Amino acid sequence: MDIGGAIKRLRKKENLSQKELAKRLGRSERAIQKYEYNEALPSIDIIVDMSKLFGVSIDYFVEDRFMDNINKRLEAQGISLEDLAIRISVNKHYLEALDEIIPDEYSYSVARKMAKELQLDEIRLLKLLSNQEPPGWDPYEKSSPQEDFGLDSIDRAIMAEYMKLNPDHQAVVMKYIKALKLKESGKE
Repeated sequence: MDIGGAIKRLRKKENLSQKELAKRLGRSERAIQKYEYNEALPSIDIIVDMSKLFGVSIDYFVEDRFMDNINKRLEAQGISLEDLAIRISVNKHYLEALDEIIPDEYSYSVARKMAKELQLDEIRLLKLLSNQEPPGWDPYEKSSPQEDFGLDSIDRAIMAEYMKLNPDHQAVVMKYIKALKLKESGKE
């Protein structure tokens, strides 16, 4: 559980500075710094406010995350994420986005490569990655979550192109989609 890492990840995903986040939450910039460095725990009220602000469940702040485990091992072994990407022949931006994707066969194969390269428990890593799946999807079936949820070939092609984007561009696309959904629902 890394509440500070979750806060920092969400803040950066929304392109907010610590000062901007502090202002939105009615807290000091120093309080946000303490939260992000796990020097202090935010109150449940602040967690609720952040979950609303970032559009995530409260669980997001307390769940064990896939990349948190990877980053801890990388730090312990003195390896950068870029070095790991080179060693396992995977794009660094893809690795950075692994916590935010719906896993598919490729992401599971990448997780297996990472486990082997970093000498981590493969089953535990696969379980952490599977926590990101939509309910009811079995990674060992031949179908994909996109197929299970009725995406046609055009949607799958769009999804494939989306996955090629770097995380910053993916964040822009997601903001646009959220804005469109709000507009459609009349909650602009």
